[in-house]
Amino acid sequence: MKAKFEELIKKAREVEPPPFRRNFVTGLITLAPVLITLYVIWVIVAAIGGKLASILSHFPLLSWIPQFFLTLVALVLLVFIIYIVGIFSSSFIGREILGYGESIIEKIPFVRSIYVGTKQLINAFSTQNRSFAHAVLVEFPYEGSFAIGFITNSEKWRTGRGNLLNVFIPTTPNPTSGWYIIVEESKVKYLNISIEDAIKMVVSGGLVVPPEGSEIIENAMD
Repeated sequence: MKAKFEELIKKAREVEPPPFRRNFVTGLITLAPVLITLYVIWVIVAAIGGKLASILSHFPLLSWIPQFFLTLVALVLLVFIIYIVGIFSSSFIGREILGYGESIIEKIPFVRSIYVGTKQLINAFSTQNRSFAHAVLVEFPYEGSFAIGFITNSEKWRTGRGNLLNVFIPTTPNPTSGWYIIVEESKVKYLNISIEDAIKMVVSGGLVVPPEGSEIIENAMD
């Protein structure tokens, strides 16, 4: 009786769903990433552009522009300002002025810790100023459980127990926060993977992995 019941369940699972249902599910899976991406972009545009637009609306010459178009104008203006700041900070005079400004900020007790910490994290994930040396596997947060981390400094702590390494373990999906741990070098397993691919794995929570992901993990564990 049990065998017949299991056979009926197996046959029911093998039955192909109706065309409408099958096509609807396929279309939903296809459109979902696009819709989610557009929604996230719209939320960012509304959050940033909306606030800038509310400021611009106080100017008499811009008050007559509809809110939607004023938001687009605000975003274009923001992109232009960021571009100009990039040009300015790349020049000799700009670097000198910014350096002087940073020296003032770093003398303010509470503001200094926020500014310096934020700048170091941004520089760590910047492709122009990559400070991570290697992507690694470490046992975290408990023995037998592994997390992807990044060696942040090539210098080693030398102790009687052997060399220790500085490792940063980012959180998912926000890799700019995480934990800083000091690990015995013998317990650090190096991954044969680029920093960018390792960050993608962390940010996606393991949904985005290289095609040879299993091989990379296996080689690291050997």
